[in-house]
Amino acid sequence: MIRYSPLGGVLLMLIACLPAWAEEHCAPIALDAGETALSVDGEIIFEDVRCYRLTAALEQRIAIEVLTGHNLVFSIQGQGESSDNAGEVPRWQTFTIVIGQLIASVDAQPYRLTIRLQP
Repeated sequence: MIRYSPLGGVLLMLIACLPAWAEEHCAPIALDAGETALSVDGEIIFEDVRCYRLTAALEQRIAIEVLTGHNLVFSIQGQGESSDNAGEVPRWQTFTIVIGQLIASVDAQPYRLTIRLQP
């Protein structure tokens, strides 16, 4: 059974992108030393979102490739983290990655993503 709920999905994605929500609900992920990519496995259930946080150097960009899964939508937001010293330029940024179902379905949607940092 497929239930169309585009407004609910959009609202969940917007709420999930708020920094306070992300800090509490997003799972931190990190690359091992010297690595430029990592894979993330998960599953999206009906009217739910998954959220991840990845901190990287300020000059890096992020790319996401969906290796497996369908009916997925994701949002990437990057933000600079301020340092403890007033006036210092941030050296790190935190990417918030939110994943949800494109069209609401009662069937769980498994996925595997590769997240790459690029200079």
